[in-house]
Amino acid sequence: MRLSDAGAGGGSYEGDGTLNIRTPAGWPDDDLHAIVGECQESRLGQVDMVYLAVQRDPENLGEPARMVPCLQQSGLVDPSFTAEDYAREMASGAPSFDVDDARFAACLAGGAPAP
Repeated sequence: MRLSDAGAGGGSYEGDGTLNIRTPAGWPDDDLHAIVGECQESRLGQVDMVYLAVQRDPENLGEPARMVPCLQQSGLVDPSFTAEDYAREMASGAPSFDVDDARFAACLAGGAPAP
């Protein structure tokens, strides 16, 4: 089902990737989530992934090259830590830094490193 078929207005993305959809007053959130979920699975999944990847890495540096300076500046890794170290550790599933740390989340989201 399309959002317009269900009575919802058009959607738009904010600069931070947030999706805004105009819905009639009183429209149940569960209905909206179900329709958006169906659309995501059948149509938008790959487009969203590409959109978010471009938002996080507009210069197309690659995840390791983009993440390491942020991790260094946030103090999660030392200055000698390299993009190769990052790629190897992430592939191993056992990085030397705490992936549950808010500073890692900020770097992953493409934000500035947290102090």
